[in-house]
Amino acid sequence: MDLLHGIQDSATGTTTGSYVNALQMAISPIKSTSFVIKNTGGAESMYYKVLIYRNADGSYSEEYVTETSIAAGGQDEVNINDTPHTKAIVQVKSNSGATTYGVEGVQLRG
Repeated sequence: MDLLHGIQDSATGTTTGSYVNALQMAISPIKSTSFVIKNTGGAESMYYKVLIYRNADGSYSEEYVTETSIAAGGQDEVNINDTPHTKAIVQVKSNSGATTYGVEGVQLRG
């Protein structure tokens, strides 16, 4: 991937019983944003969701991806394209027990 024309960020951690912000990225005026959410644990499943915000201050949000489960060792990809929103946040939490996760975000400028 040509990162001269994009932005890349990542985060890792351990899930808890409540949703936490795993990775936040500004998405305007970006052409497209992709997140890869990985359950890096070996035994427990986890949930994630993606929130997008219309206002930079976070005063208005919506669920771009509703609560979705990832099995141990699994991963999902989420793509956000040409949106008027200002930021996106990937949130994660435990499902069947605490597990480790990794989130990667890549953005391409228009």
